[in-house]
Amino acid sequence: MLLSGVGDALGYRNQLWEFNQSGPAIHKELQALGGLKNISVELPDWPISDDTVLHLATAEALATGKAGEELLHEVAFQYVEGMKDMKGRMPGVSTIQGDSDSTAVIACCCWGLLYGMDGVPQCNYINLEYRDRLESVAQKLYALSH
Repeated sequence: MLLSGVGDALGYRNQLWEFNQSGPAIHKELQALGGLKNISVELPDWPISDDTVLHLATAEALATGKAGEELLHEVAFQYVEGMKDMKGRMPGVSTIQGDSDSTAVIACCCWGLLYGMDGVPQCNYINLEYRDRLESVAQKLYALSH
């Protein structure tokens, strides 16, 4: 959950990279910023996007342990709450091409599956927006699955 938020914030880059279709251009800008190990992912420059707000809403609904129609009502409630936090997050149509925050989410989740948090620079997540919520819901989902 946490690395998903990190990947989203990195790929989104406060609206600058989300729909940038040029990987080489993003890599060039990333190097100009000092590389990944020098990026402190925190507000105001590195907010999470609408994707993580709704990803978190889904996870928080699932973490309640509700099932069936009760779960659907909880998901709907969490989405309504999440939509209250969309200012500046560019909610809208997602596209396959150039959706850099989604690509970064996938990359960070794959890293997490393979290696966990090892090798992830602490500055990439220590001050991440919603870090506490992401970690909390991850622990709840883990507990439900074991």
